[in-house]
Amino acid sequence: MTDVNKGSLFTVLEREIVLFKEQFAITKDLLDEESVHDLRVIIKRLRAIVYLLEQSAEEFKKEKHYEIFNDIFEKTGKLREIHVNQSILAIVDSSNKTELFKYLKKKEGKSIKKAVKAIDSFKINRVNTFSNNVQTRITGLNSSQFIRETYKIVKARLLEIKQVIEVDEKNIKLHRIRTQMNVLRAICDISNSIKQSDILERIIFELNAFHKDIGHWHDDEVFIKTCNKFLNKHKTKNQNEIESVIQIVSERKISQENNLIEQLKVFAQHI
Repeated sequence: MTDVNKGSLFTVLEREIVLFKEQFAITKDLLDEESVHDLRVIIKRLRAIVYLLEQSAEEFKKEKHYEIFNDIFEKTGKLREIHVNQSILAIVDSSNKTELFKYLKKKEGKSIKKAVKAIDSFKINRVNTFSNNVQTRITGLNSSQFIRETYKIVKARLLEIKQVIEVDEKNIKLHRIRTQMNVLRAICDISNSIKQSDILERIIFELNAFHKDIGHWHDDEVFIKTCNKFLNKHKTKNQNEIESVIQIVSERKISQENNLIEQLKVFAQHI
């Protein structure tokens, strides 16, 4: 990696900081499904930068730098989960009359209050401190070591995914694969922004092909758990309607799961 690439890392960091500030303001104003999602994606990319820097310097601990985003990330994550549940329910049952709809609406109200509190208490100047600390680490970076460590990380995480897929092909742990792919996708995206690579672009392309499908599978999984939790805790005159909704989403989830497992087996063969 040349000094140009170190400069590229400064540029990528600056870009993500600007995007965070802009999206933070948008999310604070709207707090809808799209704005919350976009803010969380940017935080994931900032975390990926910190994670990569930690690998080339033991004294640079990612937890210390992750911390400033933790409360916002957690609270907006809870809100996003509710938004996704509401979207799924609206698709499979557009009547908006079931007690489940009212239950989710009530949960949304509580979650919005917690997210607003987290956002309002967030001091935006902490992002500048974060940026300065990360820039200091970049300044002292051994560029060659950084690029070597980055490729080692990508390779290791790909092999981890391959192992999860192949250890038990009849019972592939999709939740674990989804988490690993999300982290790897952010790492590859940041790394490729710093120094473009045909290898990284191919990996990003393949991960993006899974991202949407495995995301939909996960959303359905969470929705089903939410519905069952509701039925276990509440007596409802809409039980038959809600069970029918669960059945529809469950059948869709099983179909998605079967397709994903077959696609993942092929993916593993090319790692």
